[in-house]
Amino acid sequence: MPSFLPTAETQLGIQLTGRPQQRIARAATLGRWLLYLISALLWLGVIGLWIPQKDFFLSLMTSLQFSPEFIQSLSTSPIYLALESTFTLSQEDFMLAMVAFLALTPEQVSWLDTSMVYRLVGFVFTLVPFLLLLRSLSHARHILASFTHGYVLTLLNAMRLRSIAGLVAAFGVAFPMSSAVIAFALTINNPPEQQIHSLYLAIPDVMLLGLGLFLWLLSWAMVEAARVIEENNSFI
Repeated sequence: MPSFLPTAETQLGIQLTGRPQQRIARAATLGRWLLYLISALLWLGVIGLWIPQKDFFLSLMTSLQFSPEFIQSLSTSPIYLALESTFTLSQEDFMLAMVAFLALTPEQVSWLDTSMVYRLVGFVFTLVPFLLLLRSLSHARHILASFTHGYVLTLLNAMRLRSIAGLVAAFGVAFPMSSAVIAFALTINNPPEQQIHSLYLAIPDVMLLGLGLFLWLLSWAMVEAARVIEENNSFI
């Protein structure tokens, strides 16, 4: 498992000390916690979109043969009602979410098979682009962690930024492709005229590709700068 703490062999570049390092460390620590929060919200969003639905947990406990009295008491408890209202979608809300998530028309959304098996299929294919996004957030946390130790303009941070660039660009490609696969999978049992085979590339997807290219160019400049700094340090 990779460590947040950089090593002398990998951190080639500038290391800050003193008050500038302390200010950067405070900001980087806050940034790391913010990225942890974003990662958690992404997981909750993906899971809440596909897996839970109204009365799903009660149906699951019924199939597991919990006593009717326990299920009845749980279904009326404030904690359960709060969790259900926060993390579950009604069928109507789910259909509205699919309009935005899969870039479909309301008529096309009505063709989707929303049984639990196909929800699991949608969940699996949604994980593909979102795991790329979560991996890029992990690289960003590593960069901020090295900031807390004073390592700012370094070769390792530049290489991690290059990885983020590739992951962001890959997300821009993988998201519309996964949406197309999900739409086809959820309509595969329909008549041919109600099957969805389209691939929709939106403006945000193109912008993500451009952002990935920009970050790659920035990381290339950082790599060269870190190598020049290291060469200059070797002559001192």
